[in-house]
Amino acid sequence: MKIKRKTTVNKNNTRDTDENHPVDITPDSSGEPESTSFSRWFPVVVFFWPFVYLMEYFIPFGGKYTHMGNDFYGFFLKHKIYLLAHLANGYPALWSPSEAAGFPFFSSALAQYFYPFNVPLVLWYKLAGGYSSIDHQLFTIFGLSIFGLGLYYWLKLLNINLRAVVFGVLIMTVSFRLTESLRFPNGIHTAAWYPWILYALTRIYMTLSIKKMVSPCLILFFSSVCMITGGYPYFVYYSVFLLVPYALMLSFRSSRMIILGQSGISWKAILPALGISGIAILLLGMPYLICIKRLAEMAHCRSGNDFNYSTYYTFTTQDTLGALIYPPLSQMEGWYFFSLTGLLLVILFFVWLFLSPKTALPSNSLYSMRPSSRKYLCLLLIGWMALISYISYGKDSYLFKLLWLYMPGFSILRVWGRLNIILIPLIAWLLAMAYDAFEKIIQSRWAGTGSISKKSKISLILVVTGFYSIILYTQLYLYINQINDPYWKAYSGPLINLRIWFLVLGGLGFSVVLFFLIWGQWLAVRINYYRFLIFAGLWFAAALEMWPVGAHIWSYRAPSPSKRIQINPASFHLEAFNKPRITDDVTVSIKPVYTIGLGSPTWYFESYVRFLHISQREKDNRDILLGVRDGRRIFLSESLVHNSIYSFLKDSLRFQNSGQLVSYNGDELVWELDMPINGYLSFIDNWDPHWKAYVDNKETQIELLFGTFKSIPLTQGKHRVIFRYEPTLKAILFGTK
Repeated sequence: MKIKRKTTVNKNNTRDTDENHPVDITPDSSGEPESTSFSRWFPVVVFFWPFVYLMEYFIPFGGKYTHMGNDFYGFFLKHKIYLLAHLANGYPALWSPSEAAGFPFFSSALAQYFYPFNVPLVLWYKLAGGYSSIDHQLFTIFGLSIFGLGLYYWLKLLNINLRAVVFGVLIMTVSFRLTESLRFPNGIHTAAWYPWILYALTRIYMTLSIKKMVSPCLILFFSSVCMITGGYPYFVYYSVFLLVPYALMLSFRSSRMIILGQSGISWKAILPALGISGIAILLLGMPYLICIKRLAEMAHCRSGNDFNYSTYYTFTTQDTLGALIYPPLSQMEGWYFFSLTGLLLVILFFVWLFLSPKTALPSNSLYSMRPSSRKYLCLLLIGWMALISYISYGKDSYLFKLLWLYMPGFSILRVWGRLNIILIPLIAWLLAMAYDAFEKIIQSRWAGTGSISKKSKISLILVVTGFYSIILYTQLYLYINQINDPYWKAYSGPLINLRIWFLVLGGLGFSVVLFFLIWGQWLAVRINYYRFLIFAGLWFAAALEMWPVGAHIWSYRAPSPSKRIQINPASFHLEAFNKPRITDDVTVSIKPVYTIGLGSPTWYFESYVRFLHISQREKDNRDILLGVRDGRRIFLSESLVHNSIYSFLKDSLRFQNSGQLVSYNGDELVWELDMPINGYLSFIDNWDPHWKAYVDNKETQIELLFGTFKSIPLTQGKHRVIFRYEPTLKAILFGTK
């Protein structure tokens, strides 16, 4: 049965249509209901799929686990252990004295200090008796589950059948862009909230009543706060290129009609909802972002306006090609390979979309649009993704140069291939539509409407075979001639020997697509649950293509740590304060020993990095000053004006009795002394604007020794000195004197 009606504001939030566009309201011709009892398990499947795909990371095989390498341990796991240990024992841990002679902890993105999901982790730390790398790998995979579940609920709103939604979600949740980012747990947990924000925005634009805005607004608020505090500022910044265009698409009637099938909109409900949510998000998230921004401005090479720094890592059209068909050709920082199986489905979709008859295929989802609308939506997505890719090309992109010059904050970031993280929701959208179309192509012959002729069927087979032949030839040429991205060769380790699997398993994926294209209609007539066979076959082929490399990027095999790591902050800092510092280039320490080294050459205070550079010729004297020789932290001197470390030590070592330690917890030092003369007490620990000093309970001005260490003037006599790290909301928002 067909009906025709004019486009109107639909108060029931169902699809409005053009008066010349017939809407198919007949049941699915297969006789299988669109929503079955099994569909209620779709969210469960989506949630647990990353844990199944990556089970080697928490279940031993052959007595060994797969462990995440690269920055996972040194930059993220150690910060998480340090944070959980302090919070579990009631210590705020605002300052990190154990790295690079002192550095902020609460405002360091690596700490993920304010992330809401730290709460269950603290409880787990206390119950389990510590925290291990396996625990953190599970926590990281949990981020993929959050991402996948949000992607599922978002795409479910976009008039695509549920099987297609689940297919797109399952493939993209374990695509290379996400599994490569497992080495950045904070990055995973930042990007995990992209789909939830898209979901909340979609529901807000679909809702016509103010009363019904509460739920999507709460989701928008919570998801945005989680994204902001997720601990990966790059991905927070990238979200602008995803969320702003999407909100604009929903704001215009023509694109909103195509995306949601809804022309009506209630700005009286939407504007207050977005305004109140936005203000709440800013009030809670802005102080944290301000802290991160100011810390970046004080850090080495992070203040921006260095074009060479911003474009040091390049991503090009060659990398884009590799990301689509042969990952070894592409820089790992920006690839997003999602299998040739998925790519061939997208190619088939576009071929049918632009070469098929104008009559719509029977469907209750995507194909209830007019053909021109379908094309417009797909071209919009492709254009959007092409624009993002073009920005990621860095110095080879005129648009990148324009944004670098004029967009606030743009020049601070680097490794712009990572911008491709925001392509994942868009590709999932496109892939879901492509799978939906593939089902309809297969069933159309016997459905009785818009059937595919034998000639059209042969054409589609020839097209997919032709495209795959070109892809295979390209893969073979690159493989035989060993043409790889230098980054892949340098950092992929044993994965370099797995390049052949892209050819072999890509061929398997092509065979599965071709099989269903040829025999799918035959299966549809004879097997009630043919759709399940198609779904399972394509899903398995795509997942298998990605697994050998995708599930093992940056990883290594080793036994699990023997026990979970615990820290007792009460004794940790006291023990470390009296030990000599070490010179290792590491980050925050989870052992009671502090370091003066730089865990990253492009991080830590510019003032401290400069001090290390200019004092290279005085290494022996510098080791005395920094406590590498004897662990000394407090120096007394008559003056702070010295042109060398030797001169300062000659002044200060006259006063061997510098006082005694009363207490120290990393954030506060209490020191008592009898000052022999009018002079200065220097605490060899880096300064930032949130440090305050008190002499006999009165605040005093902090001065700087060698431009980076804390010093205060003292008069002759007995004193009680307190150095305390006190970041206040007022100081964060408005700065300090």
